[in-house]
Amino acid sequence: MGKQDVIIGFQGRYSQAIQNLKTWSFFEWFFFFILIPLTICLIFLLPQSIKDAYLIFDTTQLMKIQTYLLNEYTHSTFDHLVGNLKTYLIAIFVIFALEDNKRRFKIMSFSAFILVPILASLLTVAFWNIINRDTVSQGFSGITAAFFAYALTIFLVWLLHDFLPAFQHPEKMTGRNKIVYYLLCGLVGCAFIMISTMGLQWGSFIQGETGVSNGIAHFGGFVTGLIVFLLCDLTSDDRNLNFNTIFGMAIFVSILLYIPYLQKVIDVATIPK
Repeated sequence: MGKQDVIIGFQGRYSQAIQNLKTWSFFEWFFFFILIPLTICLIFLLPQSIKDAYLIFDTTQLMKIQTYLLNEYTHSTFDHLVGNLKTYLIAIFVIFALEDNKRRFKIMSFSAFILVPILASLLTVAFWNIINRDTVSQGFSGITAAFFAYALTIFLVWLLHDFLPAFQHPEKMTGRNKIVYYLLCGLVGCAFIMISTMGLQWGSFIQGETGVSNGIAHFGGFVTGLIVFLLCDLTSDDRNLNFNTIFGMAIFVSILLYIPYLQKVIDVATIPK
């Protein structure tokens, strides 16, 4: 592929992004850009007593089943609300511009809005039980992390669109093309690892003014976004097994890297006072 071919390819990708933005229905624009943020803002305006009683997840009150889902849509501070919504809207706009697979989008959205909150709550229970402490959890961060991972991955797929066919039949590569193929595999692997390891940043337990960020819930959301995206590709008719193998290995590496960090947090949290 020559320089002119690359330029033409990127021009085509840009045109496709513009076209993608035109393919979404009014309802889809309204639901993701208006209804979801509006719902979260309205929940934020509820009296704190109602949020504490029915919406915020509390590891000492595990029988409040609704909080496993609803805590992810709940905020008690304005800065928390704005930070999550800002990142969410950026991620959704990137996805709207670059995603042309509506089946994958529906699956990813369902997993982000429903699966991620429940998984994040279960991870919260497990982690805080390990360190023998109780906590409360709320915020759109886990869902936002899943959409952010989705946006990063779809951006990489969009960027590499014209190179992806090379992963379908590597056995046909010979001579110089074989070397280029291996270099491309290395670059793609590095890119996926960079994306995957961003989950480590989401997974950090950071001390704030009102408490510690629930890192494991954020990491769970981010990795779930990556895994569901991978599963969508693996179950599609035009799946690219070699490309997805590199993707899967990168996800595995990010999990392996997170485990030692999590162990350090556990060690610090369980030091006798």
